[in-house]
Amino acid sequence: MASILSDVEAVSRGCTFWRLFTHWVGGMGVLVFIAAILPVSGDHYIHVMRAEVPGPTVSKLVPRARKTARILYMIYFGLTLLETVFLLFGGMDFYDAFLHACATAGTGGFSTLGASIGGFNSVYIEMVIATFMLLFGCNFNLFYLILIGQGLTIFKSEELRVYLAIIGAAVLAIALNIMHSVGGFAEGLRYAYFQVTTIISTTGFSTAAGSTAGGLKVSRVIILFKSYLYELKQLILPTRVKRIWFENKAVSDQTVRSVLVYFEVYLTIIGLSVLVLTLDGHDLATNFTASLACISNIGPGLNAVGPMGNYGFFSVLSKLVLIFEMLLGRLEIFPVLFLFAPSVWRRH
Repeated sequence: MASILSDVEAVSRGCTFWRLFTHWVGGMGVLVFIAAILPVSGDHYIHVMRAEVPGPTVSKLVPRARKTARILYMIYFGLTLLETVFLLFGGMDFYDAFLHACATAGTGGFSTLGASIGGFNSVYIEMVIATFMLLFGCNFNLFYLILIGQGLTIFKSEELRVYLAIIGAAVLAIALNIMHSVGGFAEGLRYAYFQVTTIISTTGFSTAAGSTAGGLKVSRVIILFKSYLYELKQLILPTRVKRIWFENKAVSDQTVRSVLVYFEVYLTIIGLSVLVLTLDGHDLATNFTASLACISNIGPGLNAVGPMGNYGFFSVLSKLVLIFEMLLGRLEIFPVLFLFAPSVWRRH
């Protein structure tokens, strides 16, 4: 998450607790929490899930909507407690362990230390947090399959395979690239694994370096890539009729179209926000990565908004734009934009 605080360690423990615990509250989604405790009909619940669960499609784990929400929260809460226990074994006190578990679960990335996870100077803590960032970045449907004894079926998930392949390839490539500057291949793997997981999960913790990443989600990237291949094949073999498949299911034309439109709107919003940020006179790398990091809900970018920097130097206008981008990235672009459509407020 983006921050305007220049010295987080000067903040009281109570404020720090609230600052990191809100990650956990918003991680699964406040609307999903409401659906878990209040009676919500199936049709209304699906609309709630579309606002809270990123991706091109939404489905229920079980027929009953409230039970689905409760299962999601049980998995979420269980993983949070498990990470807390692992961090306690790493030497953290309960305060730090619980709050960093909350920040990891909510993929928020705030820390109790100004130096973030690097301030603990512990390979064990880095590996635990990196692994849980990877887990919290997975589709929770897969954890449900494990709970009901169908763990082996998770490897049939195309999204999971691509997700792990991206992580593996990126970690190896980065480790090979930085091994000579960090003291060997093992140290390269250490830093690469942490940075790749913090980026792809959009958490934003840092140890030694910082980068930004897109918030498109793996499922959308897969459909985008397959749609490009589909159009290329259509040019070569125009008479051949073939559907796009994802997770062993044919993807509807409407879903493909929604992904393409989402990508176009995503790029347009970044472009427009960068134009506004340039009014402050900062360099392009700072402006572009600040916009990309906020809409992707990562936080740290490059240059002035790097992992050891903050967003406090931006003007009020720029901060408002970045806040709006964070809302778009967290609640999905279209549900937020729909609020500004006149038809939504018009009485029928």
